Amino acid sequence: MLRGTPRIRYVKVAVNAGRATYLTFSYAVPAGRDVETGDVVHAPFGQRSLQGIVVEGPFDTPGYDPDAVRPLDPLVEGAPHVPPDRLALASWVRDYYLSPAWEAYALVLPPGAGERPVATVVRGHGEPAALSERQASIYDALRDEPVDLDDL
Repeated sequence: MLRGTPRIRYVKVAVNAGRATYLTFSYAVPAGRDVETGDVVHAPFGQRSLQGIVVEGPFDTPGYDPDAVRPLDPLVEGAPHVPPDRLALASWVRDYYLSPAWEAYALVLPPGAGERPVATVVRGHGEPAALSERQASIYDALRDEPVDLDDL
């Protein structure tokens, strides 16, 4: 690493995947962004962006191949912060009751701060060659910008 070049930092995030997962996931902190334990963030998860809570970090190393770690999504204005005492309580609940990560940490979020995962679809590029009548009606309902599945 060159002198004067800031080191990439990493955090562990418990994400609201919409299903129970006992894992936390590593993410890179974008340069110039301050993140600390207890911050509520949005993080890429597959094709989606999910709400999560920073539960560990920042660290200088992700624990494995740094090229495989994706950066956090841009900062969300007004995102809540979980105080250290509540984060410690959630960690205890997680360890004692063997709870999935998000379910334990979501308990200490301020009321109304939890988001449910939202699935969106988009039409995509190009025209399909041949569609059945049902497929054509679904394709016609899609737009060029992402649409919530519940709105279709």
